[in-house]
Amino acid sequence: RFGAPSSVRFVPTPSHHVMAAIPNLLLSFTQNIDTLEASAGLAQVCYCHGSFEGVSCVKCRAPHDVEYFWKLLEMYAESNSNDSVKFLPVCQYCSTADSSFGFDEECESYESNLIPLLKPDIVFFGESLPANFFAHIRSTLPACDLLMVTGSSMKVLPVASIPDLIPPTIPQILINKEPILDHNFDLELLGEADLIWSWIGKELNLKCQDKLRNERDLEIKYAGEGRFLFDNK
Repeated sequence: RFGAPSSVRFVPTPSHHVMAAIPNLLLSFTQNIDTLEASAGLAQVCYCHGSFEGVSCVKCRAPHDVEYFWKLLEMYAESNSNDSVKFLPVCQYCSTADSSFGFDEECESYESNLIPLLKPDIVFFGESLPANFFAHIRSTLPACDLLMVTGSSMKVLPVASIPDLIPPTIPQILINKEPILDHNFDLELLGEADLIWSWIGKELNLKCQDKLRNERDLEIKYAGEGRFLFDNK
């Protein structure tokens, strides 16, 4: 994050652009936290594991300016040990200038004992997923008439359980580098995702042709039982 803005160093892939151009796409559940989906123009996104778009206090949950956080963190990283503590990204609302940030063993509230540090709004291990993830599970999945899974090992719960929440009559497509052995997809397109999505974008004549890879580099090495194995020529 330090140095050049992330928008300069990281850009959406052809896969992102094709997904953003698909008409009538209800929602994209993503485990990524880089917000490249939004950069590609994908409007309906559920960031299952949060994203770097927001920063909030771990104690009072108050949102803070993202650039304020990263600037403090950069100054903290570059400071020497004598004055580094003054650059800690601390909450502007629930901290005070004379706070000792000590741990009160007599206090039973976990939040009360937390140092009011700021952290990106991403889900760390042990933390629950955002409330809107579970809201979308309840509201969006019943309207699903096609599920596409791409770029995931589908080993991290609860996101990995999404295919099992879809009625068996709803078709499911896997677009991935490798198969997912513990789930039966109706159609598997296996290979380099950007090339496969570029091929899909060309076949559907989507309005993102200038963002796509050359699908002529794609060759079907195997086809059978609902599985297509693509390879680069």
